Amino acid sequence: MYILILENDPERQEMFRQELADHIVHISDTAKNAILGLTVIEWDILFLDHDLGLDNTVDVHGQTGYEVACFLDQYPCYKPKTIVVHSLNIAGATKMVQLLEKDVSSKVIVGAGIPYDKKLLKEVVNGTFKKV
Repeated sequence: MYILILENDPERQEMFRQELADHIVHISDTAKNAILGLTVIEWDILFLDHDLGLDNTVDVHGQTGYEVACFLDQYPCYKPKTIVVHSLNIAGATKMVQLLEKDVSSKVIVGAGIPYDKKLLKEVVNGTFKKV
């Protein structure tokens, strides 16, 4: 599976690497790099964080996961089959989910516990996750 992850926290990056070692994984730590990655390869799953080491109360243009969600809203042809919003920022995650769910071509999952919740991570990757 091809998995793109937007995550700037080194500890969480390492957890993703360990848990997804059997897959082709690319981790971007900036929205700009994640957007570039989306245009180069067809990804199966996108894990999307909101806060990238910034003030988590604002959407600084080009510097949060919301920028990636805006790109995907504008260019849905680049949307992966599954998008997981794993941000711990509830307000930021909600904005991203609302924007991403406008187009139903992708399954959008809210997984704030990922990568810490290893069972949830495995269910998402294996396609066995069910929304409750």
